[in-house]
Amino acid sequence: MKTRGTIILILFVVVVAAVVGVSQFLRSQPPLEVTIAVNPIALDWVQELATAFNATEPVVNGSRRVQVRVTPVDDLQVWGADGGLWNLTNHPDGWIPGISASLDYANSVRLPFTEVQPSLAHTVLAWGGFTDAVEDITASGEPLDWTSIQEYLENERLSLALPHPGRSLAGLAVALSGAGDYHDSTTLAGQQATNSGFRSWLVEMLGHVPNFNTLGALPAETLAARGQSAGAVALLPESQWLTNLRGQLVNTSNPVMLSYPEYNIDFDFPLAVWDDHLTTDDPEVPLKRQAVRMFGEFALGEAQQRRAAEFGLRPSTLPLAAGSAGLFDTGAPYGAAIELPALPYVTPPSRTDLLVLIGAINQAVR
Repeated sequence: MKTRGTIILILFVVVVAAVVGVSQFLRSQPPLEVTIAVNPIALDWVQELATAFNATEPVVNGSRRVQVRVTPVDDLQVWGADGGLWNLTNHPDGWIPGISASLDYANSVRLPFTEVQPSLAHTVLAWGGFTDAVEDITASGEPLDWTSIQEYLENERLSLALPHPGRSLAGLAVALSGAGDYHDSTTLAGQQATNSGFRSWLVEMLGHVPNFNTLGALPAETLAARGQSAGAVALLPESQWLTNLRGQLVNTSNPVMLSYPEYNIDFDFPLAVWDDHLTTDDPEVPLKRQAVRMFGEFALGEAQQRRAAEFGLRPSTLPLAAGSAGLFDTGAPYGAAIELPALPYVTPPSRTDLLVLIGAINQAVR
């Protein structure tokens, strides 16, 4: 019996040594790098996600360590007229576009992305304006919206700080919100996004932006730094307002006032994996696909979802509650809604219609 016990002990030591040896071997191997592109609106949160995910030392297939690298890519760079950023040999392993429709548009140009998570987080468009400007526009009691701004502009001067619709998804979302309001519809059927009446109306509204280049990629950041000299009113992703509540935007005598357009856009940040079945001869491809799926599951964890609110994003799997809502608590005094009202969301039209609209805007608005 003693000999048998000794043999069992020796076998146990051998097994433990083997496990430790395999573990040390895996750790000594260079990790498999997995690239995930993300719309810039969610970049900061997703970068933090990647750092936290990598810190867990994830392993796929029980044998290969992976590390996620995040890179910012606007949706228009992928499927827009000036796209062509990716092809069958040069592409990320995963993609988090700003809106789900971008996956359909990418598929239409033969970029084989398959959705693995319908939404990692959300944000919406929000009007923001300095108090004196908003009070002037809404003096008759109507809400701050496209109609009240247009009516105000018929008699008064007003500088808008709208992002250029042909340069980013955030700007295009502004145009789609305007189209929904113009046609009083959430579904832009046929050529509603491209007809001459709407285009003329939108170009006229964009003509009240003093300088798109001066606004830069983050108009809220510019407004926080420069105040009304950069614009009195803007329509931007809510998260960008919340992450820039400082400087001129929180000036105690003339702070920003936030509200939500009647026709809104749901930035839902789906996660997709590159799913080209012709490349499965590469043994690393299925491992990368597995890693992208693991990253999506990690992003939907409770801790990671709660962190989204610290970046001005709305969690996909958890409700926000006053007192623990991150930047939404900070933004509440300025009009940010911890619980969103029922918002009609505009359904984007076809990629073809969007390209026509973007082309017309780029020709008319420099």
